[in-house]
Amino acid sequence: MVKNIEGIVVELLQHKDLPRFQSFIREHWRKDHIFVQDTSIFDFQHKSLNNYHYMVAKQHDGLLGVHGVIPQMQFDESLPRSQIFLGLWKVLDTEYVGAGILLYQHILNEYEPDFIGVIGYNEQVHPFYKWQGFNTGLMDHHVVLSPKNKYQIAEVPDGLRPLNTKFSDNVSFELISQEDFMKLNTDNMYLHQCPLKSDAYIINRYINHPTYKYYVYAISQNNELRALCVIRRIVQGET
Repeated sequence: MVKNIEGIVVELLQHKDLPRFQSFIREHWRKDHIFVQDTSIFDFQHKSLNNYHYMVAKQHDGLLGVHGVIPQMQFDESLPRSQIFLGLWKVLDTEYVGAGILLYQHILNEYEPDFIGVIGYNEQVHPFYKWQGFNTGLMDHHVVLSPKNKYQIAEVPDGLRPLNTKFSDNVSFELISQEDFMKLNTDNMYLHQCPLKSDAYIINRYINHPTYKYYVYAISQNNELRALCVIRRIVQGET
């Protein structure tokens, strides 16, 4: 916990302060936010033994701002605490204009990150991260289109058509259970990744997710594991 001259206390959210955090989200972000309605997702992403991975700024027993953190070690304690994703960042409009930067600086001090990923990237904060000295960039996103002609979720540009390709005979794409997953030889799967992942990470982050249903596929070539693919189905309407 750090107390500043203006009487602002910046610290990781304490377990006892969760109701105060939920009230802040309800009143200043969105009243139907998932963190307000149910604590299971919040605990899953942020709860640790002694506190929450969520930096908060307090003043006079009220919250001025919050900034979420999800370290890779949240889903596997052997993974680095220094590789983090940032979550919801909300600061009230007060006379202390530096509260948002104060939260961010305390996250840097607490986690000493060598990797930061941002969830829900906002172009307006891009210059801020560059100003902080980070090399910035965007992750590549790819999509595999269904051969169907009508798309209810994806906005597919005119002229873009799915490729009717098939796996070669020596490549398999197999849905696996947690039991199947534990039998795989994944020694080479996580050697060249940043942020780092692991078998325990895949199981705890996806297979054991408290709300969403994820499917894990093993992609093999000549009976040798080449990749893991994690999929979550999104349904439009009743289909």
